[in-house]
Amino acid sequence: MIPLTLTLQGIYSYRHRTTIDFSPLVQARLFGIFGRTGSGKSAIIEAITYAIFGETERLNKRDGRTYNMMNLRSNQLLIDFEFTAGFPAVVYRCIVKGQRNKKRFDDAKAYEHVAYRREDSEWIPISLGDVQRAVGLNYDNFRRAVIIPQGRFQDFLQLGDTDRTRMMKELFDLNRFELAPRVAQLESVTGQMVSRLEGKCSNLVKHDDDWFETHQQLITEYSDVLSGLEKEVTELNKQLTKFHELAAIDNELTERRNQLAVHSVRADEISALELQLKQVILCRSKFLARIEALKADELKLAGLMPKLREQQNNTFHLRQEETVANEAFEKASASFQLNGERTVRVELLQLQIEQVILLKQLTDIEERVVKGEELLNIEEGKLAALKKSIGFAFKQLTDVREQTAIFPLLARIVQWYDQRLQYTKSLAALNEERGQFTKRLEALSHNQQEALRTLSSTFPEVCSGLDMHEFIGAVSGFLIDEEKTLVVSEHHFELQKKLQSLAGTLSEGEACPVCGSLHHPDPLSQVDMSQTGEALAGRRKRLRDHQELIQQVRTRVLVSNEQSDALKQRINELSLQIQLVEKEYSGHSINFDGGGLFQPDEEEKVRKTWAEAFKKQAEHQKAESEYSTLLSRQSALEATIARYRERIEVLGIQKNDLSIRIEGQRRLKSFSPEELRYSPEELKQEMNLLKEAIQQAVIKYDKLNAEKLRLQQLLFQNETILNMLETQVEELSLSVDNRNSELEAAAIAEGFDGKHAVLELLTLEFDENEVGKVINAYRETTATLHRRIAELTERLSDEPYNSVLHQETSKSLALVIEKQKELTLSLDRIFQSVKQAKEQNAELIRLEIELGEAKLRAANLANLAKLFKASGFVNFVSSVYLEQLVGIANKRFHVLSNRQLSMELAEGNNIVIRDYLNGGHLRSVKTLSGGQTFQASLSLALALADVVHSRRPGTDNFFFLDEGFGSLDKESLQMVFDTLRTLRLENRIVGLISHVEELQQEIDAHIRIINDDDEGSRIIN
Repeated sequence: MIPLTLTLQGIYSYRHRTTIDFSPLVQARLFGIFGRTGSGKSAIIEAITYAIFGETERLNKRDGRTYNMMNLRSNQLLIDFEFTAGFPAVVYRCIVKGQRNKKRFDDAKAYEHVAYRREDSEWIPISLGDVQRAVGLNYDNFRRAVIIPQGRFQDFLQLGDTDRTRMMKELFDLNRFELAPRVAQLESVTGQMVSRLEGKCSNLVKHDDDWFETHQQLITEYSDVLSGLEKEVTELNKQLTKFHELAAIDNELTERRNQLAVHSVRADEISALELQLKQVILCRSKFLARIEALKADELKLAGLMPKLREQQNNTFHLRQEETVANEAFEKASASFQLNGERTVRVELLQLQIEQVILLKQLTDIEERVVKGEELLNIEEGKLAALKKSIGFAFKQLTDVREQTAIFPLLARIVQWYDQRLQYTKSLAALNEERGQFTKRLEALSHNQQEALRTLSSTFPEVCSGLDMHEFIGAVSGFLIDEEKTLVVSEHHFELQKKLQSLAGTLSEGEACPVCGSLHHPDPLSQVDMSQTGEALAGRRKRLRDHQELIQQVRTRVLVSNEQSDALKQRINELSLQIQLVEKEYSGHSINFDGGGLFQPDEEEKVRKTWAEAFKKQAEHQKAESEYSTLLSRQSALEATIARYRERIEVLGIQKNDLSIRIEGQRRLKSFSPEELRYSPEELKQEMNLLKEAIQQAVIKYDKLNAEKLRLQQLLFQNETILNMLETQVEELSLSVDNRNSELEAAAIAEGFDGKHAVLELLTLEFDENEVGKVINAYRETTATLHRRIAELTERLSDEPYNSVLHQETSKSLALVIEKQKELTLSLDRIFQSVKQAKEQNAELIRLEIELGEAKLRAANLANLAKLFKASGFVNFVSSVYLEQLVGIANKRFHVLSNRQLSMELAEGNNIVIRDYLNGGHLRSVKTLSGGQTFQASLSLALALADVVHSRRPGTDNFFFLDEGFGSLDKESLQMVFDTLRTLRLENRIVGLISHVEELQQEIDAHIRIINDDDEGSRIIN
């Protein structure tokens, strides 16, 4: 990860927007960020880690981070960080934005956190997780290997075994060697499978051939008996069918005779129904139309009477309402006549209000004109004094410009010299780094060959005649064969022990527990088997030792191959970089432009002249700044004076306009001074009351007039409807009386007892068609029953029905069918037993095969579990990487400590110190002084950065350190300076944050940070 730019605003002490361009700092390889304590140096590291990981060293979520990170004099926060990562390098950008609640100062909203990746010239949105994967480290390891915050420099040195092992797993992806859980899972699954298969086998019974033959004979016997029963059932079914037919005929004959007897009872009822049908038909043809006309008139008359009574009531109430409305209208009309006088008074009040307002505006403008003229005089005096100062500053600026005319040329030449020096240092650093990587590659190859030679010397017969890269495969195959042979021998040994113990319990005449024999002519003799057991145990121990050796060699070869591939890739990259730098250096050498004043070999003269011109340039910039400030102040004053004059002119125009308007108002109506003393609010209040009275009088008059007209119209409509209803009622009453007289006379003439007799017949619910159908149906049913009874009697005359014989045949058939069912069920049970027995035999054979395979797999997994038990293999690989890391760090630490101390890896992966001044004895890292602890921590941090970079190669190796130098004495500090200078030769980019003065003098490329009380933290290049 290489930083490009960082923009800060509103974070910690950075109040205003500040941007750091890391490009020139990164180019210098070694750079510093300096400033006093509290100036805002550490905030740079916190901003970078928060932009990438959303985490900071000083604050977490419980500390109210969103509020406390934001500058207390700012309402918003911004972090905009651009950097490159990966190979080939890709540019990433992380932006954090925050906003303070405008109404509540202590409420800072959650920050918005977004990330982008640059493709061509566009920013493509990505997730924060994508950025962290590109960096390749989590937050904890990032602050140990890349950017180390203040107070965290010694973390890696003082980590415990568990935390250090976890870190090594994450950095080098050692979890891929954590095979114990997977083996344990497989072992558990296989054990469960063995138990399950053994349980299934124990639940199954194997059936022999005799059992199958017996059951087949039973099937044959039962099948013959069933054939005889089926013939008997067929014959009985034929007899029962004949009996069923005769029984059905006999039952139907009895039923028909019963129906005929019930039917004959209704003969008198049917005759009376025929007479009533004739009378109803006569009434409906002669009187139905007249009766319906009479009912229609009576219905109309009954409907009109309620309407007539309702209309009479409505007309009475409307006449009363009309009288009340006429009285109210007369009163409102009198009030409406007074609106003319009220309107005249409102117009006079409007004129009076306008004159009062205009007089007040005229007084205010006159006062503002006086104040404006006073301010104008003051500003004109300031402008005169400022013009004198501008003339003096311009003379000073002209003198300085003549002295700094050569500055741009000197700047270009110095930049050319700096670039040439940078090319020289880069070439030296790249060649040195390539040489170191080449040596490391040779050392790895040598270590791998040593491991394989150890394997060859241990197994000379196996490795003889093979290439070195074939040793591991050959030895692994040999050990597998040895394991199989040993397992067979151990199994045979255990069997011999059991047989020997059984032989000791045999007595003549007693059954053998193995074969059941009563005679034992040649029992196994008792011999001492301890030597054989010890020999097998010795073979088992040697086999385990050999398995551990082959695993160690395989791991060392695997790690060596992995590291070798990374080193070869890095060497190729360095070679390409060297060619590119050499090409650029050649082009740079012929691109010198001295302006005819300087030559390429006059660097000392140029730099001396540059230093003098630089001082003059500072004076020039100061004079330019002062002159620009004075001109800006002059422009501001002139603009202010122009605004004052323009405003005074506008006020004069407004004053004349108001005087003309006041004179015009007075021509319309002149008011006395006492009348003009009233305030506009008092006059408006009186005018509003008059307007409201006018409006209310108009509204009331219009409302009552409309009500009066409405009532008159309604009364006319109701009286018209009332007259019409009275006429209709009179006409309908006369029609009803006439129709009743005519109907009575006609009924007597047809032979009925009068109108009431006809009405009774017509009110009957009598359907002529349905009654006719009932009578016809009765006649037809009687004839049908007589015919059917005659037919059934004739059929039974040839073969009468015998119910006793029918019952005996049914019982015989039921007994035969029951025997048939019982025999069929027995036969089915035998078939199912045979089928299940065959399936069990087949399943038992299959399960026994699977059980054998599962037991063999369980034995193999048990061996693997021993190999990977308790993360032993992962811890071993972790120790290999950690030992390599300590070895790299120890080269630098041994030099920094004047070759008096070195670091070593002790038991439990703990780092200890070997003290050469005290007999080379070991001691704890906690006994180191503050300066020695810093030297050890620096060496480990740089080594860790090297290893991380080799795992994720890129164009550069970046390392950023905050503080840590204050604990060193002058001699140790000078040694650190020398170390830091050599870092530039290692193709490494190192950034330091410090307030130590001596360090600032040693590092050319740097920026300074100051914290101003008003402006906050800002950058000084």
